[in-house]
Amino acid sequence: MPDKSSFEIWPKLHELAEDNVEQARSAYGQLLNFMTKALVASSPLAPFPGLRTFQERSIEFAHENAER
Repeated sequence: MPDKSSFEIWPKLHELAEDNVEQARSAYGQLLNFMTKALVASSPLAPFPGLRTFQERSIEFAHENAER
């Protein structure tokens, strides 16, 4: 019969993988927020309020899709 202690690494490996995925999601969210702020700050759409609304909705859709 195999020794069960040799399988103890798998739960730890699973926990490490979950932590890595969470860190990657966090980093991607920070990048997306930074890019959004940079896009909005440098946008020449101020004289066109309708286009500003379009841009904001596009950014919202991008955030929603990134969270899936």
